[in-house]
Amino acid sequence: AVGFVGDLDLDGLADFAVGATRTSASQGDEEDPRGGVYLYLSSDGVGDRSAGEAAAIWVGETGGDRLGSAVASPGDLDGDGRAELLVTASGYHQDRGAFYLIYGPSTVSSGAFGEDGGPAFVRVTGATGDGLDNVGAPGDLDGDGSAGALGNDFLVSSYGQGDGAGRVYLAWGPVTDNFSLEDWRN
Repeated sequence: AVGFVGDLDLDGLADFAVGATRTSASQGDEEDPRGGVYLYLSSDGVGDRSAGEAAAIWVGETGGDRLGSAVASPGDLDGDGRAELLVTASGYHQDRGAFYLIYGPSTVSSGAFGEDGGPAFVRVTGATGDGLDNVGAPGDLDGDGSAGALGNDFLVSSYGQGDGAGRVYLAWGPVTDNFSLEDWRN
């Protein structure tokens, strides 16, 4: 997956992220990779880039997470001038899947979610067997005026529900704390 993620370093140029679900990103077993998201800043120039030249590399929490199945930006939700990022991990917690809302970093650092040095985030997990695999933030769909300030509503697709028929969840914002779509749905 690849996507423009807004201007994270405030240089006036759009930055981009690349998701690599099968990488171990130097943290995990090659047979059961965590997956990773590689952040590239446009201020570093244009041209060919290697994984080692990424400004930050974020990896999944555990083996099999498949972090990076989708990357997107909902824009600047918290008003700090930096865009936030959305990334999915379709294999998170036995294929429930998850999406992470990563707050636009004031400093860019690499690390695993939930570990020292990792990004600040909110995690939303799927229900058993969901395999959340894509996410988007279309804005304020319910008309409650909460777009921005972490108020965007979120659409999340799932490839695993309904005998492979899939499902799309609509989660009303604001999203300010970790939660499970399974609990939310019940």
